[in-house]
Amino acid sequence: MTEAAQPKKSRKTILTVAVTGNLTTIDQHPGLPCTPEQIAKAALDSAKAGAAIAHLHVRYPDGRPSMELAHYRETVDRIRDKNSELIINLTTGPGGRFVPSKDDPKIAGPGTSAQHPLKRVEHIVELKPDIATLDLNTMWSGTSCVINSPQNVTVMANAMKEAGSKPELEVFDSGDIQLAKALIEQGVLEEPPLFQIVTGIRYGFPGTVETLVYAKSLLPQNAHWAAFGIGRMMFPMVADVGEFDQAKAILERELTHLRKHGHALPDKVFVGAMVEVPSLLFQLDEMFARADFLSVGSNDLVQFLFAADRSNVRVADRFDPLSPAALRAFRMVADAGARHGKPVTLCGELASRPLEAVALAALGYRSLSLSPAAVGPVKATVLELDVGAAR
Repeated sequence: MTEAAQPKKSRKTILTVAVTGNLTTIDQHPGLPCTPEQIAKAALDSAKAGAAIAHLHVRYPDGRPSMELAHYRETVDRIRDKNSELIINLTTGPGGRFVPSKDDPKIAGPGTSAQHPLKRVEHIVELKPDIATLDLNTMWSGTSCVINSPQNVTVMANAMKEAGSKPELEVFDSGDIQLAKALIEQGVLEEPPLFQIVTGIRYGFPGTVETLVYAKSLLPQNAHWAAFGIGRMMFPMVADVGEFDQAKAILERELTHLRKHGHALPDKVFVGAMVEVPSLLFQLDEMFARADFLSVGSNDLVQFLFAADRSNVRVADRFDPLSPAALRAFRMVADAGARHGKPVTLCGELASRPLEAVALAALGYRSLSLSPAAVGPVKATVLELDVGAAR
């Protein structure tokens, strides 16, 4: 969902759908659209459900990521033929990966996909989509290094400008935003810029609320922006039960789709959320009526409660997980879970010290997250604990 830099009353919510993702495989999702016909149909169906923008990658028929112009052309033509109002956003991410050879890191090894920047925007020049993603990150992704040098980014941005396509600036870390600002100052990127803040990618922005607040603070004043996070087990960054309802509805729709097409599914899919935004403390009964479990994001929750980044030495002494305010917040979640008969766990490394672990056990927590080195001392302390007396 995009956030426009304008008065709140005049903002519009714009829904974007990414129907294939970047590296998703058929093994991960049997219903993955692969052919241009399938990808176009998924985008058109999403538009009928309310999506205004289709962010598109293309595939070979076997599901492998593709950079073939013919695949892009057929996909875009099929969409435009049926729905001329759907905004098309084509990726330019593929073609930027380098895998150093084990024998000589100067030589490209298997898995390298690095291409000339003009090759990476060939489909943009030919098809002239409304939006084209422009990755600004240079970072490790698995065993490969994604390389987007300022020189290559400039070449691609100029090609987008000539094609009349609006760059969507994908930023994975704070340095990417600084690069974007430099390109704006140089006139390579036109204002107002459109940013996509990507979180949850290993070695990039972590998928936390504090990250999003920090990243937004770095953006130019007139920027339009959107954000998303990569998650696996729980819905992070939930600030309101309505957000949980929306996310769960999407999950249920996907399960229904898989069930309809005969795919084997678990007997029960447990859906939970992270409690890391303080506003959720005042909606716990509503959350437990919807969620199968909640997990307290202890680091983020305490930081937001005290408006203190524990890594900032100037305010770190305000980060006090054993203060009455923090302990009451933790107890609120545990007590609500007990009322509803739903499990509550604790994430983060707050329980890695024996004293904090004792306090959490006394408050009702029975599943704690620890650093490996802390398991022995904490386990020894908890095994000797009289929980009733501690409570």
